[in-house]
Amino acid sequence: MSKPIFAILRAIIALVIGFLLALNPETATCIIVVLIGILFLLFGIVSVIYNIKAVKSIERFSEDRQLQFPITSVGCILFGLVLSLMPSAFLKISMFILGAFLVLAGAFQIVSFRLCSKNVHTPMPFYVISALVMLAGIFIFINPIESASLPAIVLGTSFIVYGVMETVLSVQTMISNKRLKKAEAEYAVEVIAEKEQTTNGQEENNTANQ
Repeated sequence: MSKPIFAILRAIIALVIGFLLALNPETATCIIVVLIGILFLLFGIVSVIYNIKAVKSIERFSEDRQLQFPITSVGCILFGLVLSLMPSAFLKISMFILGAFLVLAGAFQIVSFRLCSKNVHTPMPFYVISALVMLAGIFIFINPIESASLPAIVLGTSFIVYGVMETVLSVQTMISNKRLKKAEAEYAVEVIAEKEQTTNGQEENNTANQ
């Protein structure tokens, strides 16, 4: 299970994306494509910088001073530029990507709820809602986007639901972690007490034998 703080961040991002898509689907989808492009661009730039620094650090201990060309990083930069400058051309692709994210996110939530249920009761409606999020992602794949309005609204609503469920999951994870830590602490105390009793018993036996 991921840390609750990351789950909360995912929930906030999902809620923001969801409200943007649901309230203004046409504009929001283009904005999301541009943002995805910027993320690819930043990732590529950071990767190039990291690659150059890594090679420089290796050069100190190696005679091979050839700089390997970071093809993947440059590819990310070019792809990010294309997405940012021509978002409408990649509108359909971006919706499919977001749909895939919903399918994976819904499946992840179901697994996480299952893990949390060992320490915290998880109502059945939570599983149903996560399954509906997965179905919404599948809907995006089945319905090609000529006009992005309806799929974007469905996608936005699904992201809102996902954000709410992710918040619930993060709370359950925190409760589960607290109970698990408490159980581990109690077990540690019991083990220490048993060791002390064993040690005291051995000392008493040694004293009696003397």
